[in-house]
Amino acid sequence: MATAEHTPSKRRWRLIVKHPAVRLAVAIVIVVIAIFALNSLAAHVKWVDVKADLVAASSVSLLTALAFTALSFVGISFYDALAVNLVAPSKVPFRIAALAGAAGYAISGLLGVSYLTGTAVRISSRSILARSL
Repeated sequence: MATAEHTPSKRRWRLIVKHPAVRLAVAIVIVVIAIFALNSLAAHVKWVDVKADLVAASSVSLLTALAFTALSFVGISFYDALAVNLVAPSKVPFRIAALAGAAGYAISGLLGVSYLTGTAVRISSRSILARSL
């Protein structure tokens, strides 16, 4: 009897959580938190110091870093796309899964809380990209 009483409320919560507005709101909240966190973490960083460090670095080391960063984004994009294809074959186009994976990787790497931010970004971006493409 207790199970029957809780079933409608569980369904109601599932409908609320799965609503596109709620998913968008979660993504917006994460972005706002990220902006405040980055602002407080980067408050002591000065652009003059950043420019000086870039000028001091060799061109080879900067290009190598950019190349390996691009390679890691390609790798994680394929990893995400293959994972989505394994879980839901032919449900999400490869390019959408790859782009969502790259976006999730970028934001979760930036914020450092990958299990929270990466998942939210991937879910939000897949639903947005699926509607727009």
